[in-house]
Amino acid sequence: MLRYLVLQRIAEQPRHGYEIIKAIEEASGGSYIPSPGMIYPMLSMLEDLGYLDVVRQGNRKLHSITSEGRVFLHENRAFAEAVEARITSRRVSCSGVVQTRMQALKEALATRVLGQNLSGEQLEKVDAILRKAAADIQSL
Repeated sequence: MLRYLVLQRIAEQPRHGYEIIKAIEEASGGSYIPSPGMIYPMLSMLEDLGYLDVVRQGNRKLHSITSEGRVFLHENRAFAEAVEARITSRRVSCSGVVQTRMQALKEALATRVLGQNLSGEQLEKVDAILRKAAADIQSL
């Protein structure tokens, strides 16, 4: 799925990795923000496949789609469009309040869980909270 989102964004215009992340975030209305740990390996893979050209600009790399990349997108157009529809439907279906809460949850997890050495008991509590929230949302 991510491969198509990345190629679509670069097909629109050449972009740096951070710009790709922001473009996908914008397309999803903030409900999906791929991490740099997902984007940069994907960019390397797409370059290895011959779908991207890369030009160094100082410490940054500017990615542009190759003719092979355009052919790949064209040959997989139906799937690429389905992926695009799925990601943009997230933008339409999430209200501003829900998006704000989703972002706050992600930030809380990033700062409290990933940035700390939590005890096993604390991690179990976080896991229980997240499982309950997911179950509650699924049951709506």
